[in-house]
Amino acid sequence: MANTRNAKNTKPVKETVKVEEVEVKAKTFEPEDDVDCVSVTAGELIMIGKKTGNLYRWSNYGDTTTVEFQDLKAEVRNANSKYIYSPLFMIEDEDVLGLPEFANVAASYKNAISIEEIDNFFNLPLQQFSSTLKSLPVGIKNTIKSIAVDKLESGSLDSLNKIKVLDDVLGTELYNLLANG
Repeated sequence: MANTRNAKNTKPVKETVKVEEVEVKAKTFEPEDDVDCVSVTAGELIMIGKKTGNLYRWSNYGDTTTVEFQDLKAEVRNANSKYIYSPLFMIEDEDVLGLPEFANVAASYKNAISIEEIDNFFNLPLQQFSSTLKSLPVGIKNTIKSIAVDKLESGSLDSLNKIKVLDDVLGTELYNLLANG
């Protein structure tokens, strides 16, 4: 017969594990630090830095230009900045986007799509194409308009359903352009 007396009198052992806290410090930026920003605007984009007066230029969507941190901070403070909030360009540095003063910028990017995604956007299935288009920020919608015209003229946008979605969501008349072209 098994000895059950020992099993009944056994008390559970409590083990305490000490976990060391590690402090993670956010990266800090100096005012003159360069931050990569990519244009999501079709065609040339020019911005003059509010702090430095520097001229920043992007030739077309997908181009990357460095912008001084102090000029980005000045734009972020302007709640009406189309450069930041439409957006006309997107900050690529995750450390910058993680700063508390850039929280609204990071939040505004949630519905944005990257340059690579803009290139693949026109290949999405119709339902996803429509829902994605409706959720995009204004600046990226304007870029989609321009790209759609280029694709229509080159013959690479041939889905009548997608053309109708573009017209409905963006207020364009691509279908009429196609019909009269």
